[in-house]
Amino acid sequence: MKNISPTQIAWLAANPDRYRVDLLTITLPNGQIMRAVCGGAADLAYGGNTYFATANGSWSRGRETSEAMRGEIKSQSVDLTVSAAEGVVYPGTSVPMQETFALGVWDAATVALTSISMPAGQWGTVEIALQGFTGMVSECRKTGRSTATLTCQDWLYLANQQVPKRVIQPGCFNTFGDSSCTFTLIGFANTVGAGFTGVIIPPASSWPATDSRGNSLSGNYSGAGYFANGKVKWTSGQNSGFFSHIASQQSITGATLVLASPPPFPITLGDGFTAYGGCQKTLGDCTVRWGNAAHFLGFPFVPPPEHSV
Repeated sequence: MKNISPTQIAWLAANPDRYRVDLLTITLPNGQIMRAVCGGAADLAYGGNTYFATANGSWSRGRETSEAMRGEIKSQSVDLTVSAAEGVVYPGTSVPMQETFALGVWDAATVALTSISMPAGQWGTVEIALQGFTGMVSECRKTGRSTATLTCQDWLYLANQQVPKRVIQPGCFNTFGDSSCTFTLIGFANTVGAGFTGVIIPPASSWPATDSRGNSLSGNYSGAGYFANGKVKWTSGQNSGFFSHIASQQSITGATLVLASPPPFPITLGDGFTAYGGCQKTLGDCTVRWGNAAHFLGFPFVPPPEHSV
């Protein structure tokens, strides 16, 4: 929260009938940025961007709530309510926004609210702008046919984790390619071919024989195919910007990918995607296939409880 200067305090005192609204910026999981005016009757240009009164739905915000207990500080939260008419679509798609509230496509979106004040009768003339709440969407609840409430938590919410966060297990604790794993993922671009379903993704063109490390894309690694436990990043179509988890691959049909669950929006023939190989979380896979044993965070040599005595 920015400090209010004496000049700004004097202006607020001299303009009791001022306009005050909140500008909402949401960065969605697919990389799209949505801007809206909370409680405003007209669009507003500020900071080189346009904030929309209704084009992205009608938004309103609740009060920020926080709780402090002895020895503990909890994250602040704020509720955002949106009402979307039939013509309002989820950014980057042609899917009506009101159909997306139960799909999980709002989860973990980042949220920023800026409070602005304008002189009465001078809509768009911003005198004071204060950065307010910033955080992420923790829950999206559909509250009506065309309305939903997004519960947002500030960044302290991410500190609400059990410590220690690691458990003693044979498989690696890292997420393949994350900052702890450090491995640079190897991706292969392709498009959706004929015969696809919600979870079956045949490639329109053949995969290369090997990756840059010499691993066969039709090979078997720790009992699974090359792409098993990997991921797909959609690069075009309705799902552009989203990721899907690869459960397995059907090597006998040209390395067709089998997703763990359908992507949030419908797939069409020719949709672009990049597929990344997966790690099977074993020390052998990490050592032989990826050459990354120095960053393996599993405990493969710890005996099971029944053998430890």
